[in-house]
Amino acid sequence: MSALLFTVALCLLLVAPVYNPITLSAWVLITIILAVVNKGRIRFKWLYIWPILLYGIYALGLLWTQNMDDGSFDLEVKMSLAILPFFFMLTDYSKQQLKIIIISFLFCLIGYLLYLFFIGFQTGFSQNNFSPLFYTNFTPDIHPAYLGFYINISAIILIVDYIRDDLKLFKRKWINPLLFLFLGLVSIFVLSKIGIITTFVLGLILLGYWIKIRKKWLAISVFFLFAGIVTFTYLKSEYIQTRVSEFVEGVGDGPDDNYLYSTSLRVKIWQVAWEKYAEAPVIGYGTGDVGDVLQAIYVEREIKRAPDLHLNAHNQFLQTALGIGITGIVVLMIMLIHPIIRFKANHGYGAGLSIITFLFFMTESVLETQAGVVGFICFYCLLNGVLENNMNSKHKLNKEYE
Repeated sequence: MSALLFTVALCLLLVAPVYNPITLSAWVLITIILAVVNKGRIRFKWLYIWPILLYGIYALGLLWTQNMDDGSFDLEVKMSLAILPFFFMLTDYSKQQLKIIIISFLFCLIGYLLYLFFIGFQTGFSQNNFSPLFYTNFTPDIHPAYLGFYINISAIILIVDYIRDDLKLFKRKWINPLLFLFLGLVSIFVLSKIGIITTFVLGLILLGYWIKIRKKWLAISVFFLFAGIVTFTYLKSEYIQTRVSEFVEGVGDGPDDNYLYSTSLRVKIWQVAWEKYAEAPVIGYGTGDVGDVLQAIYVEREIKRAPDLHLNAHNQFLQTALGIGITGIVVLMIMLIHPIIRFKANHGYGAGLSIITFLFFMTESVLETQAGVVGFICFYCLLNGVLENNMNSKHKLNKEYE
């Protein structure tokens, strides 16, 4: 029952995140009951402690915040950083359950994406306008950045499992690259820039692996096929062309005077956020004051769109630094680096997740929303603690799914 509830919680991240708190609360309750009945013990791991410690520092940040309402709300949003790792120390999922959880999420994600394609094409044909297939029009219920995050988490799991063959998610290994290529194609429509870049890098890793195992012609064929699909989609979509132009202008020329584009606007926000952090590097401005600090400098510098949209720092490292200072940044970095150091213990799955997360943290304040923080900490615990428990020790298969 515990593993089943956790599987449902992961899938709800995609289709109905509003029900996540209820599902995770039920998971916590079941975990406690099972721990008491089975006389379970706490499996201490430093990998679980880092997110709990980070949450504790955010809680301390209330001591010097000026905005208690926003601070309390921020702690509520980030509560899963403390709760999930603690109760994962009481769980004892088998390898089979771990596989079922991951496979269930993969197929839930793919099913959801196929549904979005169906709706997008249906709307496009009826209106003779295919913009519903792209970006926020394609993913109305979840921000493209977070959907891109989940796509890339799934992609790294598929690639690592294909290359290492440790979890053996599927009996037929060709399913892994096939699903990966589908997710790579979807990334074009989701149009999360960091998501596309990350998927491209993972694709190069897959092609390199094929070349290494002497499947050169497969690598060449897939490369040109995918390149052709991408080129055709780009040439046929003004929406994609506009997004690419905006990205090139924002990166190449720096922010313009209007800051109308997402890339140039991000660059400007990063600049002013860094300047404000430099004024309070040790303890930051307090857990609840980051929004007020940024809003004030947006208005002062006349950064268009940013005040109206109440934008955060769009960089988790800067967001954390502004709130709780250097200590928070150190813990956050350790939390991401620790699984990379332990890549042998987590068989590359946890390390891959950390690298993907690091890239997304550079362009999004992932931990500032339920969609981001819950998804990250669920997979962080799953691909580190749970996976290490199963892959590196003899584990008896229990019957929770029966």
